[in-house]
Amino acid sequence: MEQLKETPAAGQTNGGAFERVHSDYSMTVQKPNSRPYARHIPSLEEIPPELEELPIWCAWRLIPKPGKKPDKVPVSPVTGGSAWRKDKATFCTTAEQAIHYAESRQDLHGVGFILYGDADHGIIGGDIDHCIDEHGHVAPHVAEIIQKADTYTEFSPGLNGFRFIARGTFGGYTGNSQADGVELYEGGRFLTFTGHHLEQSPFAIEDRDLTELGRQYFDRKEAPEDGLESAPEGDRMSLQQMALLLACIPNQGQGQGYDEFQKIAAAISYETGESQDGFTLLNNWCKQSDKYDAEKTRTTYFSFTHDGEKVTTGKTLYFLAMDELRRLEAEKEFSDLDAANDDPFDLKAASVAELLVTDPPERRWLVNERLPLGVVGLLAAAGGTGKSMATLQLAVSVATGLEWLEMEMGEPGRVLMFSAEDDREEIHRRLKAVVEMYADTIDPFDNASFQPYRDKIAERLYVFDCVGKDNRLTAKMNGELHRTAFVRRVIEVAEQVPDTKLIVLDPLARFDGGDPNDNADSTRLIECAEEIRKATGATVLLPHHVSKASMKDNASGQEAVRGGSGLVDGSRWVGLLSTMRADIAEKEYGIEPEEAAKLVRFTTPKANYSAPWEGVWLRRIAGGALVPTIVEKAEGKADKKAEERYQAFLVIARDLIKKKLDAGEYLTPRKMRDYAGKEGVFGIGDQSLRACTTRALENGELFQREDGTLRLF
Repeated sequence: MEQLKETPAAGQTNGGAFERVHSDYSMTVQKPNSRPYARHIPSLEEIPPELEELPIWCAWRLIPKPGKKPDKVPVSPVTGGSAWRKDKATFCTTAEQAIHYAESRQDLHGVGFILYGDADHGIIGGDIDHCIDEHGHVAPHVAEIIQKADTYTEFSPGLNGFRFIARGTFGGYTGNSQADGVELYEGGRFLTFTGHHLEQSPFAIEDRDLTELGRQYFDRKEAPEDGLESAPEGDRMSLQQMALLLACIPNQGQGQGYDEFQKIAAAISYETGESQDGFTLLNNWCKQSDKYDAEKTRTTYFSFTHDGEKVTTGKTLYFLAMDELRRLEAEKEFSDLDAANDDPFDLKAASVAELLVTDPPERRWLVNERLPLGVVGLLAAAGGTGKSMATLQLAVSVATGLEWLEMEMGEPGRVLMFSAEDDREEIHRRLKAVVEMYADTIDPFDNASFQPYRDKIAERLYVFDCVGKDNRLTAKMNGELHRTAFVRRVIEVAEQVPDTKLIVLDPLARFDGGDPNDNADSTRLIECAEEIRKATGATVLLPHHVSKASMKDNASGQEAVRGGSGLVDGSRWVGLLSTMRADIAEKEYGIEPEEAAKLVRFTTPKANYSAPWEGVWLRRIAGGALVPTIVEKAEGKADKKAEERYQAFLVIARDLIKKKLDAGEYLTPRKMRDYAGKEGVFGIGDQSLRACTTRALENGELFQREDGTLRLF
């Protein structure tokens, strides 16, 4: 680890970005455009590079507690379990893997990381709650902490506090100061990560010695962490709460499911302090089983020490109850689907006899010669590239019939968009930008001329806010992947909207209940989309992410799509958006990196029913809308040298021809070559001189008369 930097003096960080108003430290912030504790999976680009590859990352699940701050329970992307204190060696993974895992499960709310206190990583963190008022003013002591830490800081999931992350130490002065709302940790702690970066802080994990900051809030050092942490303190569950949860958990007695029985007994024992009332609650539950053993129940209940390590709390009861309720719901749903899919095959309908004596129907297009109507397609891009904006522009083009990215539309109609990542407020902002861009293409000086198209958008475009909901097309039960009722719900709503031409499920990861890297699971997912397109006749578009490796290659094709190959194999069309990389922008195109960041390449690496196409460059304009643009490669060094040589030839040739004309002599190309060879006035070889002369005559920059002599005009 590099030598740690001392805490900066007040006013010396971030170029004085912190305003001083009523105190030595003050700050006003703009909260993220989100809801407190809303499901949010940050993209890899929102994570400081210093943290990306560290094996400290996991996912987390939100556990609501009415009237109280909800619990955030870590979930391993490797094992799927929550025992992070026990499974230290296998619990965590890299940020990218944790993000993929969290995106694949709708019951997960985000990603986070574990502070195990490892010297190799040296990551420390601070958590500050309830410090932002309704006007965005930050409590002065919190502004002081953020300024002194001078490292990556973000808004916490509740949006009323902050979390900062550094590499270094608090000198062992850590803990939870409830009076100040300040928590400082060096190890033995799970912290969520939102990616809602506080702009006034660095986007980097800085090396910091924050011993003085720790001493400011904690009088003594805590005992060194061993990577394990006792159960968090807080209100214990009531008997009534536990009784309600037990009523949802099937009783397996002390035979089958004995491990589960022990967990239940341990949880009740812990929550009630081994009280007799707790034992009565457990005993009554156990009596429901035909394997009830009174002595075993009593011995087990009073056997737990609750010594601070590996404590089983009432949360276990909650998880067991929720798992059982989800299992029952899924079981009913899947049994209904199995019954619906039990029809025998129709041999008569499968005969091709009619096909042999009739003409096939003409292919129908959503976007002429580019995107067919009635197929499943993927539109893949890295986060922040503009795929959601491109998708919304396509939706507007389908609704209005106006060109999409200067491509002619096929059949206009109605559009159903299911937005599981951007809420209605964000859709509102993007739609405004898209409509303004389209209006400018009709007549930038007459807003009224766009009104007929605006009316069509209002009539034909529907956007469903699915943020924070369970939108899975597939879900696993007992290790097998099944189709959910969401497919039927999409078809049913489409049946209420005649002439539906486009259905968008954005982004695909929020609708995937399987393993995104499993080809079989990916194929089942595409089959769900195919059922929707077959029942509705619409094109089903699935905006999706690309793999991290493909972000480094602008020439990537369909292999860039994240996840199993079953996604691409099953899709009939794949569109790809990629931002121009800064390292090739100047080298190949002569474009500055800032300008390159606005340029996006759109290609279709897979288009089963279209002719090959080289693609088009797009430019992001104000508001994020994408418009086609022309991007030409810069001249190479050889071309540049040849141009300089030609321009120098023109200057010398014109001067030479004029001088000879004044002397009564007329030059021909041959005489000029002879003259140049003797005098060396051009400084170039005979072949180059011939080429320059020919180009000048072809461009009309020199003239040759019928007698072969050269003139300036």
